Order: sequence, then C-alpha cells, then structure tokens
Amino acid sequence: MPTRKIGVYIRFFEFANFRLPLSTFLVNVLRHYRINLSQLSVIAAAKVSHFEILCRVHGIEPTVGLFRCFYVNSKNKGWMSFSKRPDSDAVCYTKPLDSLKRWNDHFFWVNSFACPASFLWHTDKNVSRDPFPKSAEFSADDYAVLVAHPAPFQKFPEPFLCLIGMSQYILEIRYWTRGKLTPLYIEKFKQIIQLHKGFKIHEINETRSSIECLRVVIVPTRLEWKIKWN
Repeated sequence: MPTRKIGVYIRFFEFANFRLPLSTFLVNVLRHYRINLSQLSVIAAAKVSHFEILCRVHGIEPTVGLFRCFYVNSKNKGWMSFSKRPDSDAVCYTKPLDSLKRWNDHFFWVNSFACPASFLWHTDKNVSRDPFPKSAEFSADDYAVLVAHPAPFQKFPEPFLCLIGMSQYILEIRYWTRGKLTPLYIEKFKQIIQLHKGFKIHEINETRSSIECLRVVIVPTRLEWKIKWN
C-alpha cells in the first residue's frame, strides 16, 4: 500500500452517491464508529448517503445520533457495515438493499488528507453493537419526519447531488479567443453565472492557450428543490 494513501472503491461513487471531497456527515460517521474508509462496505456507504440525502431533502441536518436511531454497526466477512436496529421497527427506506456482487473489484488511491477520519482496520471477528441513542442525542421531530417519509435507495443525477450539497458542479467552457483570456471577460462571465438564482462562484481557474479553457466550480447557495419519490 502506498504511503499516505487511502484506497477508495469505484462503486463507492457509482452505487452509493458519494463524491470527493467527502461529506462532513460521512466523516462524522467514520469517526464515531472508528471505521477506516477502505474497510467500509459499499452497502454501508449507500445506507449512509441515502440517510444524508433523505435528511437534506426534508431540510434536516444529518447527525450521527439521528442515524443511530435507524442503524446499528455490524461486520460482514471482514467489512464494516450497518444493519437495521433489532430493537426498533422504524426504517427510513421503502425496500432493503439487495446484495451487490464484486463491488470491491476496482479501486483507486487518493491522498490520505481526503478523509480526515483515519483509523486502523478493525481486525476482531465481531463488533460491539452501538446502543440506541439517548433522547438528547437526536431530534424527536426529525426522527418522526424520516419515519413518516421513507424513500427508496437509488442513484441520483449529478445536478441533484450538487443541489443538496453532496457534490460540486464543475462547468468547463472551451472557446476560441485568438489571444489571452482577459480579466474583463472573466468578470463578465462571473456576473452571468451569478445571475443564475441559487448558485455562486466557488472557484475559477483559467488555462492560457490558443484555445482558452475556463474551469468554473459552482456550488448551491440554498436548496430550492422538490423531489417526488417513485
């Protein structure tokens, strides 16, 4: 294993809707359960992202305490995962996830700083089950909303993940300028983008060449999105 690198599985992004940089909620979950990101199963990752997405759609701040109301930590064939709480009938999904074969066939290395939560691999055969959270550790009103509005596991399009804050839009524009990209042009472009309601410029880079490339990262300033679950 390369030094200062973390292995991340391709299905983590394709199947579980996660993106880099990792969401703060995912990092908090890893910290609470002391899980190495590379040991997190893709099914567990999908449950974490599904919970976070459901919370954000309903205007709820996702917390570890609220997550623990629905899931308990578990371990399956060496991989860290989450299972439905045996001491509660409440769920936040409409149908359990099916198993996913060969999910760990392909991975790539990322710099270790991409995941602020760094822990050793869990080598014990079993894990100590996390108890149901205390009433002070979650909002009863938020819990009631999630129980009343369960949603299916599904893959979401990139614009939607951007709107709820789990991804960044990267807009790349190529054009022929016959010269350098002028500061005036960049400023005009910023003004045009910022006219788009609900978005703002987060980062802007320019590549100077005969064909200029303007790379703009756009992030949502607020969520104005309604989704109808099928």
